[in-house]
Amino acid sequence: MNLEKFKVRGFIVEPFFQLYKNLDDTESMSGELLTRLENGESAYDVISQLTIVEHLELLEWLIRNSNQLFKNFGLHCSMNIDNNIVIESRTRDEFLRISEMSDRTTTFEFTETHAMPSAIDSNAMFRRLRDQGHSCALDDFGTGLNGMTLLTDYDFDIVKVDRVLTIDIEKRPEKLKVLSLLHEMISALNKSHVVEGVESKEVFDLLVTAGFRVFQGYLLDSPIPISQLNVSQLLKEQR
Repeated sequence: MNLEKFKVRGFIVEPFFQLYKNLDDTESMSGELLTRLENGESAYDVISQLTIVEHLELLEWLIRNSNQLFKNFGLHCSMNIDNNIVIESRTRDEFLRISEMSDRTTTFEFTETHAMPSAIDSNAMFRRLRDQGHSCALDDFGTGLNGMTLLTDYDFDIVKVDRVLTIDIEKRPEKLKVLSLLHEMISALNKSHVVEGVESKEVFDLLVTAGFRVFQGYLLDSPIPISQLNVSQLLKEQR
């Protein structure tokens, strides 16, 4: 599948897809739509410098790719949103207009490490997204300072647990206990989860014992350029 590449500030950005591992649904074809430079390296340094207008243009491009991934392969995509584009009501409304371009269920991720609008404004935005058929995720949970407030006061559907919380859990049983309690808390709040950055079988097995069921990481699936996607291979990896 080929779509136009995103050109910005002298760089060319390509879309990659990374499948989630869902132990409760081996037919699940959900994952994250990522951005990489032409050489496959992270586009974070480039994207972090974009203006709000450029971020909105990037979002439109990602949604076009997401629509094609669903149409061609039945894949459901999650994509990261720069929190700055939803701080002000004017650009938040523009974001909601663009989100309507998504043909199918999309998960929009908002990172814990950057400011969000007030809980009232954010939850109103989340309701609008749900009315469109989408869901909202709290990304990078565990890396910021406001995690508990975001977890309890903001009505996210999904919590993406950052790998910083899983580092060395095979050596530190106290961290595993905390993760087990975190899983109980997420479940008690009726939220779903994805544990990010799973890179070893030992860590994966420990996370399963802590109660987690949905995972993302190089152990399970590497990000793939969407031009090279092989759905049969993805299904094999999921099972």
